[in-house]
Amino acid sequence: MSARLATCARCRRPRRQVSKVMPDGPLCANCHAGAIRSRGQCANCSRQRLLPGVDGGGGRLCCECAGIDGDYTCRRCGTEWALRRGLCEWCHLGDTLDTVLDGDVDLSALRERLLSAARPDRILIWLGRPQARQLLEALATGTVALSHPALDQCTHRMAGDHLRGLLVAVGSLPERDERLARFDRWVAERLGEHATTDEDLRVLSHFAIWGLRRGLVTRSERSPVRDAQLTNATQKLRVAGAFLAWLRARGHELAGCTQADLDEWFATPPSTHAHAGAFVRWAVDNRRCPRLRLPERRHGSAPVLDQAQRLDILRRLLDPGTGPLEHRVAAMVAVLLGQPFTRIAALTVADVVADATGVGVRLGQGVTPVPVPFAAMVLELLACRPNLNTATNPSSPWLFPGRTTDNPLTPATLRKRALGMGIDLLGARSGALRQLVLDCPPPVVADMLGYSYQAIDRHARRAGSPWSSYAALRSMTGAPTS
Repeated sequence: MSARLATCARCRRPRRQVSKVMPDGPLCANCHAGAIRSRGQCANCSRQRLLPGVDGGGGRLCCECAGIDGDYTCRRCGTEWALRRGLCEWCHLGDTLDTVLDGDVDLSALRERLLSAARPDRILIWLGRPQARQLLEALATGTVALSHPALDQCTHRMAGDHLRGLLVAVGSLPERDERLARFDRWVAERLGEHATTDEDLRVLSHFAIWGLRRGLVTRSERSPVRDAQLTNATQKLRVAGAFLAWLRARGHELAGCTQADLDEWFATPPSTHAHAGAFVRWAVDNRRCPRLRLPERRHGSAPVLDQAQRLDILRRLLDPGTGPLEHRVAAMVAVLLGQPFTRIAALTVADVVADATGVGVRLGQGVTPVPVPFAAMVLELLACRPNLNTATNPSSPWLFPGRTTDNPLTPATLRKRALGMGIDLLGARSGALRQLVLDCPPPVVADMLGYSYQAIDRHARRAGSPWSSYAALRSMTGAPTS
């Protein structure tokens, strides 16, 4: 074995490139980076110090108590931390920002926010990327205006959106509904891909503005547009474009669409054809096509995980080797409690309740208890949520914080990461709900998990629940409508 490869003494991963040899053994690059950026109370001398060492029980030790040679004291401010040319990373970051933000535009609030990061090394890595650095320099000099429209025009969209989140957080830009803005951007840039003629593009544009955007604006006035609502709106536009192209292939335009055309479209796979319903209703209401009748939608049988499959997935989610903690907790809430990822992504720290009776999550009315094996996972996530060490998210309220200010991870991201762990969630929610309605009255399940009585009653009937008649009676007497 090469002298520079060894099993890391901290993470125990084999054949790691040795970054530093500590008293407890060789450290890989990740463990060494974390060790020299960890501060707190020394387990031996109780002083507040840099804690790069560990004792036999895993307690963190300062350099002197751990017997570590080396000086980690900043020559400018005296802070103990990882050094760059003798300066701690906060001082080095301050110097870097002074250079990057040198211009006539006042970005001092942004500078202070970036310097408040718990891990300044991550901000320095970000500033090392040409897209971020060049955009900051352009904003400071006024080459790029300090405005939402100007940032919308950035060639590197991720850099622009990340910086936008920071600027909104410090008050340099006004808040706006980003998903509504993404819808407008999609319509401007992508709608033309789904129109075969200029006339179809005009119709689709009117549908986007008056048939869809108006509803999104109304929702945005109550609460920010959700990812699912944005996806649903763009899906309706895609399918509307496909419907118009299909009509043209049959020799018809929208104004000449017949009931036979409509019936055939909705009767022909794929199932996404059903998304044309909103467009047809809008077209009828606005006299762009004859007064046609939409066929009754038929609901197919969704796949359902059986109890053995659910238990196998839940056992895998308890294993740290399956994947990162936050990914496992999100998948657990879907499989165990039957929650869609739109709700999981929206969970906040305040939705988790831990007391002497156990751990629970607010999903509907009251608190839904989390069983003991999984409660520990939730508590561990609360103690070490990801994405909090950046300047954008130092005090994020979300249980699953995203990388940008005041935004959680998106439902699509959580779903994708569950799939990336090899967890097949197809039918998981239905499987959870059908098992729950076998164990207790469906109205109780509905109240506990935040579902309507009617939705849970459907699961109860399909599961053959002995409580299904009670569910039907309850749904007729005071059931919530959504």
